[in-house]
Formats: sequence, structure tokens, C-alpha cells
Amino acid sequence: MVTQKHIYSFFTKKRDEPIVEEQQPLIVAPLIELECRRQDEQQQADEQVVFQGIEFLERDPAKRPQIWEYPSNQQDEVRRAYLKLGPMQPKLQNYKASGPQGHQRRFQYRWFSEFSSWLEYLESSGCAYCLFCFIFRKT
Repeated sequence: MVTQKHIYSFFTKKRDEPIVEEQQPLIVAPLIELECRRQDEQQQADEQVVFQGIEFLERDPAKRPQIWEYPSNQQDEVRRAYLKLGPMQPKLQNYKASGPQGHQRRFQYRWFSEFSSWLEYLESSGCAYCLFCFIFRKT
């Protein structure tokens, strides 16, 4: 009769060897550097985009500031302004091709009629965007 082996017979326990770690000296950043970083962060937090009117809104989907960057009391007004302007839908003869050589794809103008309320296209980058995703994104 064959005796059954325990699972412990397949594994061996490692020897308990003391682990020696080399202690690296701590590098302390100068206080001036830390203070500069704090000031930069504070300036970025203080810089809010101000809504000046529908004619000053950035139409380029890649360049426009996010809705949450506007002061909270202006965010709804900015949303309404972008909805009033509608999506940026340039009519071009040819749209920029992308993808691997031999199997390139390109944007189709007819997609604007299929998705007229939300589809945007940026000519410089050849990218499509969702207007509603931009307007109603939380953060």
C-alpha cells in the first residue's frame, strides 16, 4: 500500500537568515524648495477660470477649460452657454486618417447627422469628442 504524502513534503521551508538592509542616507530637500512648491500649488488652486460671456468660450475641445475649473456659481451658466453653442462640427473635404499603415481609419462627416447633438471633431488633432461628456462630467 502506498503512503500518501503531505503537502509539506513538496515544499521546503526557507532558512531564517537575518535580512541586512543598507540604510540609505535621507536626502532633505532645502526648505526654500519646499516653500516654492507650496506657493506654486497655491497659485494653481487660486487660478480659476472666469466666465466672461458666450463669445469668449473656447470652442476647441482640446483647449477649453473643464467646467469644474469655473467658480461654482458660474458652472451652470457655462453649461447652458456650451449647450447653446452646440457641438463643434467642421465640414471638411477629407478628415485626418489614423491607425496602422494599410488599415487606416478616418472620421466620416455623416456621423454628424447620426449623432448631431453631441459629437464634436477637432481638426488639428483628428479626434472626436463627446460634448455631453464634457458638459456633465463631475470632475
